[in-house]
Amino acid sequence: MPLKIDLKDRKILYQLDINSRQPFSSVAKKVGLSKQTTINRVRRLEEGGAIQKYLSVLDLSLLGYSGYKVLLRFQSADREKRAEIVSYVNGHPNVEFVSLTDGNFDLNFNIFARNIGELDGYLHDFNNRFGKFMGEKQMMPLIVGKFYPRSYLAGKKERNISKHAHFGSREEESLPKLDAKDRSILKFLGQDARASASAIAQQLSLSPDAVRLRIKRLEKEGVIQKYAVVLGISAVGRLNYKVLIRLENLDEKRLRGMEEYWSRHPNIWFSSRAIGPWDEEINIDAASPEEFRSIMNGIKERFSGIIRDYSILAMYSIDKLDFYPFAD
Repeated sequence: MPLKIDLKDRKILYQLDINSRQPFSSVAKKVGLSKQTTINRVRRLEEGGAIQKYLSVLDLSLLGYSGYKVLLRFQSADREKRAEIVSYVNGHPNVEFVSLTDGNFDLNFNIFARNIGELDGYLHDFNNRFGKFMGEKQMMPLIVGKFYPRSYLAGKKERNISKHAHFGSREEESLPKLDAKDRSILKFLGQDARASASAIAQQLSLSPDAVRLRIKRLEKEGVIQKYAVVLGISAVGRLNYKVLIRLENLDEKRLRGMEEYWSRHPNIWFSSRAIGPWDEEINIDAASPEEFRSIMNGIKERFSGIIRDYSILAMYSIDKLDFYPFAD
């Protein structure tokens, strides 16, 4: 059931989607409320399920990982077996994103590996466990992902703010030098982007200032790309759709035009490029099926010369979104 939220609540959510780590005093000033009123509203949004998580978006390629999207359709799997499969995927230490969908696929997740042999081991284990319960399966190496703040929350018609989260491989010599404490900080921020420097410092035998300096360095090096929120879409009265797009006749100019369109559309909060059956993926929030249809009609009209095919998945849950799920 949707939570009753007003324009001030939506503006708070928008500010946290731009930067969920900013102080509440900063959010309060931008939305025109007192700090305490803002904190009270945020707590209500958390308790009501509108805010599911404060997200740190990391560039995992700078940690030596490559990403792969896996799309699955269940076959001969009852409710109990489906729950077992989803639980297994959610608990995997290299799975960054998990969602359940209606459409051509029932489950999609992103898994990260240091090399193709490591990936093969993960998929081999998965197939041994659950292969007979899988119908169609597609896998795509991910190239780059972009997160956009949901400007529709604040009533804005467009925006042009994005950060990249590269998913492809990088040369070893280009990777930043991270030690165990850096990785522990990323682990804490992966679980909660608003984790305070003081709380992290207590766990790592560092001073809060030392933690802040390390976070600033990780931001400067591009390992930490941005801080956002994972919204409880139903709680804010929205539907979330994932659109997989197959392209043709694509050149650099058309690609830039399409990516510029994604970056400015107020309802698109994520896009990614991949290699495989689908070239592009976008996530769209819509107030109704009718609004989604209108958005899709606009996309199809604008890019009719390069969209060859597309598939729509209605995401009814995001079970996991953690850019540092790794056991280490």
